[in-house]
Amino acid sequence: MRRSLAAIPQPLFWFVGATFVLTNVGLLLGERYSARERTAWQAFKAAQHCRAETHEAGVPYKGATYGPRNEVTPVEGVTPSRTGWRCDDGQLHVHDDD
Repeated sequence: MRRSLAAIPQPLFWFVGATFVLTNVGLLLGERYSARERTAWQAFKAAQHCRAETHEAGVPYKGATYGPRNEVTPVEGVTPSRTGWRCDDGQLHVHDDD
């Protein structure tokens, strides 16, 4: 037996729709902010004659998460590599590598 969209309770329909829209808008705005931040850093780095001074390689990590039914899920990842830039302003600016 197939169910149509009309069979879905209206509050649930609006909740799922709003969640989908808000999630996608948040992802889009976050990506635009990230791109704007990278562009601003590249402009600052060129204007202040920044040069690489330190570098920290990414560090692998392992862990576990626990679900609502006490199931264990292993998690693995690597932290981003970071570079410290010494600029004409005398500050050491540390940024994740792209």
